[in-house]
Amino acid sequence: MNLDDKANLAQYSEWKQEVLHKQDFLQKISDRNNHVIANLLSESKPIKLELGAGKERQLEGWTTIDISGDCDLVLDLRNPLMFPDESVTEIYSSYVLEHFLYPYQMAGILNECYRILKKGGIFSVCVPNARIYIEAYLNKEKFDPERYCQFKPAYHYNSPIDYINYIAYMAGNHLHLFDEDNLVSVLSQAGFNNVRLRDFDSSIDLESRRDGSIYAIAEKTSSISIGVHKEEMFISRKTIEISNREQEIGTMDNSESLASSKFICVDLGCGTHKEEGFIGVDVIAGDQVDVITDLNGHFPFPDSSVDFIKAHDFIEHLPDRIHTMNEIWRICKPDAIIDISVPSTDGRGAFQDPTHVSFWNINSFMYYCQEFPLYLAGCQSHYGFKGEFSIVSIEEKQSAHQVIHVHAVLKAIKSEENSYQLNFKDINLIIFPDWNQSINIIFEQMINVCQAIIDHPQNSDITLLINTQNTNIEDAQFLLADVLMNLYYDQKTEINNDKFPEFNLLNINSTDEYKGLLPILSSRIVLEDENKEFINQIGLEQLPSSTLEEFKNASIAILDKLPYIPLQKKESSLSKAYQKFAEQKFVEAVELFRQAVIENPHFANSGLIPLAHSLILTLDWQEISRNLPTGINYLETSGWLNSLYLGKPVNQEAKPIPWYTYPAIEFIENKINTNFRVFEYGSGNSSLWWSERVTQVISMESDANWFEYIKKNMPSNVELYLIEDDLEYASAINQYEDHYFDVIIVDGINRNQCAEFALSKIKDQGFIIFDNTDDHRYAEGVKKLLESGFIRIDFYGMIPSYLYKNCTSIFFKDIKLLSRGGLPSEKRSCLGRSCFQITSPVIAI
Repeated sequence: MNLDDKANLAQYSEWKQEVLHKQDFLQKISDRNNHVIANLLSESKPIKLELGAGKERQLEGWTTIDISGDCDLVLDLRNPLMFPDESVTEIYSSYVLEHFLYPYQMAGILNECYRILKKGGIFSVCVPNARIYIEAYLNKEKFDPERYCQFKPAYHYNSPIDYINYIAYMAGNHLHLFDEDNLVSVLSQAGFNNVRLRDFDSSIDLESRRDGSIYAIAEKTSSISIGVHKEEMFISRKTIEISNREQEIGTMDNSESLASSKFICVDLGCGTHKEEGFIGVDVIAGDQVDVITDLNGHFPFPDSSVDFIKAHDFIEHLPDRIHTMNEIWRICKPDAIIDISVPSTDGRGAFQDPTHVSFWNINSFMYYCQEFPLYLAGCQSHYGFKGEFSIVSIEEKQSAHQVIHVHAVLKAIKSEENSYQLNFKDINLIIFPDWNQSINIIFEQMINVCQAIIDHPQNSDITLLINTQNTNIEDAQFLLADVLMNLYYDQKTEINNDKFPEFNLLNINSTDEYKGLLPILSSRIVLEDENKEFINQIGLEQLPSSTLEEFKNASIAILDKLPYIPLQKKESSLSKAYQKFAEQKFVEAVELFRQAVIENPHFANSGLIPLAHSLILTLDWQEISRNLPTGINYLETSGWLNSLYLGKPVNQEAKPIPWYTYPAIEFIENKINTNFRVFEYGSGNSSLWWSERVTQVISMESDANWFEYIKKNMPSNVELYLIEDDLEYASAINQYEDHYFDVIIVDGINRNQCAEFALSKIKDQGFIIFDNTDDHRYAEGVKKLLESGFIRIDFYGMIPSYLYKNCTSIFFKDIKLLSRGGLPSEKRSCLGRSCFQITSPVIAI
C-alpha cells in the first residue's frame, strides 16, 4: 500500500510512545498497590476501605480506592479486590453502586466486599434515592430542583419526566436506580446479614449528599468456606489466571494482569513503512510484512486480541466499507485505539490513485461512532454494522497536490463482560488438544502442560493459548478451571502472587485468524495426542515446536529467540495484480485483476479502478502513434501517458511541469518573462518548472514531510518555506512590498484567504493563477478577485496523471496580457507541438 504521505507522523509517534510506555505505567501502579496492601496487612490496625473515594475524600484511618490515581489504591472495582479473604474490618461506599449494572457487575463487587470482610465486619453504603424523583414526576409542586438536581450537566428540564431522566442517567453515568426496599434486598442477596437502613452520619457521609440519599448498613456474621466450587467462581470474562491471594483460586479478570501484558499493535497496509514494534499486514510480500493476506476477507486476528491499530492510507483500498469497519471492531479489545488516515473526497487524493476502490470523507465516520446515535443506529439496523466506536479526535489535514486526508482516532466500544479478550506476554505458547478424546486424557494433558508452565522459573513471562477447535468454549473453560484448582490444591504446586503465567482459551472463528497470531507465537508445545489434522490445515508447520520435556529443559531466553518465519501462503490474484501493476507489467496485471473480479464478485458491481488503468496502459501506444502523423498524438507528446506511468506531473522528456490543466499551462507559457518574480502557495514540480523560466520563485509549503522531500531538489533561485499554520501560510506574502510579484499561484491550503492577501501584492500587469476553481469551496476567493476588478479566464481540461477534467483560472487586470507572446503558430511548448505545427509548419520549431 502507498504510505508515502506521513503528514501525521509526529502526532502518531506520540501515540506510539504512549502505547509503548503504558505497560511500564501499569506495572508501577501494580507495584504501588501491592506495596500499600502489604503494609496494611503487616500492621495490627483494623483495615477500613472507602470505595470510589475520588480525590476529595481523605478520612483519617481509611484507605481510599478508586480508578483515579489520587487515591491510596488505584483499582477498577469491576475486577476482584486485591485483599485476602476476611482481612478487612469495614467498607464504606458512597454514590458508587448506582454506576454498575445489576446483577452482573454490582453482584461481583458486593461478593468481593463480602469475601474480604472479617466475620463481624461492617459494610456501610449511601446511594441516590430514586423514589424522590419518581414522586416528583407525579407531584412536581413539592419538588425542589435546586435541592435535588445539583449536578447541572445532567439536568435539562423540559417537563417533569426530566426529573427521572436526571437520576436515571446522570449524563450517562448511572446504570441502576435504588429505593429503600431495593437497596436492602440487593445487599441481602449478596449474603450480608442484619441489613437495615440508617441515618445520615456526619463522621463519614458527605453533607452535600444529606438530601436525596438512602443510607444502609450490613454485617457479615459468618465465615466463608475455604472450598471453592466452579459454579461460585468470580467470572467476568472467559479467561483464566492463577493467583494465590491468600489461599484463593479462581478465574480472574484479564485486566488485573495488564501490567505484565504485551500490547499488540497492528499496522494494516504497512507496505515498506511499518512502525517499530508493530505487526505488519499487507496484501503484497515485503521485508516489513509479517502477515500476507487479502484483507477483503476475514482479518487475520482473533476477536478482541489487538490493542492498537494503525491504518494509514489503507482503508480506501478495500471496497466494502461496512466489512472493513466490522473487522476492525471485531479484532479490537475494549478501548483499543484505531488511528486512521484516509484520503478525503474533498480533495484530489481519494480519486487519484487507481487502486482506490472506496471513498471516504470526514462525515463517513458518523455512521460508526456513538457521538452520532441516529447515524450509528441506522448503520447497525440497515447496513449490517455490528460494532461501535467513539471519536477521540477527527480532523482534516491538507498536504501537497491538493490532497486532503481525514485523520480519525477512534476508540473501540465493547462490553468487557462479553468480550473474550486475549492477553499476550513476551513468550506465547500454544497447544492443540484433540477434544474428540476422552475427557480424562485431555485433563491429564492439561495438568502436565499447566504444571510445567507454572513450575518454570520465569513463568510470569508466559501466556499459554489453548485451542478449542471442536469443543464448546464454556466446557473448555470449566475444564481449565478444574485443572488449575487441582494444581493449586496439590501440595507440590506453589504459586507466587507476583509471578504467574496466563492461560487463554483460544476461540477462533476462521483459520485466517492464525496468520496474525504467528508473529506473536514463540512455540507450539507438542502433545502426545493432539489435533494434527487441524495443525496441518492452518499451516503451522513452520512454527517452532517442542515436546513438553524439551520445554521443561529450555530457558525462556532460548524460547524468546526462536525465529518467526512468515508463512509463504499462496498469494491471491488481487495481491499478484497489485504487484504487477507496481512493476508496470500491465498486461499481466490485467489478467490477474480480471481473475480477482471472478474471485471477488463484489468487484463486478463496484468496479476495479486499477483494472481500468491497466487496460489503458496495455494499449500499444507506439502502434497508435505510428498510425497518426508523426508527433501528433497529444496524449504522448504532452507527457500525459508518461505522467500516468510515473504518477507525477512530467512531460514527454520526464521533465517537471505544473499540476495545472493542460490548457492553462499552454496559455501561461508565452506570458512569462525571465525577470519575473513568482510567489507560490503550494510547492512541488511546479516550483521546478517556474525556476527554469523566471528570476525568483518564493514558495510556501504546509506539509512538513513533502517539504523535506522536495527541498533537496530545489535550485538556488527558489526560496522554499515551511508554514503549517493556515493563517500564517496565507499571510506569509504580507512581508513583501505591495505590487511586488508578477505572478502569484493560489494553491495548497486556505486558498480563499490566500487569494485575499494576493490582491495587493500582484503587479498591475501581473496575473494570478487559481487552481481547482471548479471546487465550490473556493468560490469565496474567486468572488473576492472578481469584486476587486480582475478579469477571469477559465481553462478546463485534463491534468497530468489523471483521467478527469479540472479547471485552472487565470485572473488579471491588464488586457494586454492576452496579446503577450507570438502567434499561436510560432509557440514553443513544453507539452510538444500542435497538430498544424507538425502537419503544416510555418517555421521550424
